[in-house]
Amino acid sequence: MLHWLVVIPYYFFGTLVLAGVFTLTSRVLRLAVSGEKLATLAVFGSIFTLAVLLGTGIVGIHDLTFVPLVGLGVASFLIAGIDAMVAPARPLASERNPGRRDVGEPQVF
Repeated sequence: MLHWLVVIPYYFFGTLVLAGVFTLTSRVLRLAVSGEKLATLAVFGSIFTLAVLLGTGIVGIHDLTFVPLVGLGVASFLIAGIDAMVAPARPLASERNPGRRDVGEPQVF
C-alpha cells in the first residue's frame, strides 16, 4: 500500500503544469477567468487525470518513475517562463482591475 505514495509528486507537478497551461490559455484567448478558478480547475484536473490513467490501466504504478516526473518539472518551468513573457501584454481578468472589489469582500481602509 505504501508504494502508492509515489502518486503524490505526480499530482503536485501535474497541477503545476495544468495551472500554467490554463493560465497561459486564458491569457492568449483573453478569457475572463480568475486565477483562483484556474487553480481549482488545475487541482481537480490533475486528480482526474491521474485517476483515469491509473484506473484504466493506461499507466501502471510501475510506470511512475523519476524520468517522467523530471519531464513534468521541466514542462512546468517552461510554461511558467512563457506565461511570464505573455503576462505584461495580456493580463488575467483578476489582474486587469486591481481596484475593483467583489460583492461581499470586506472593506479595508
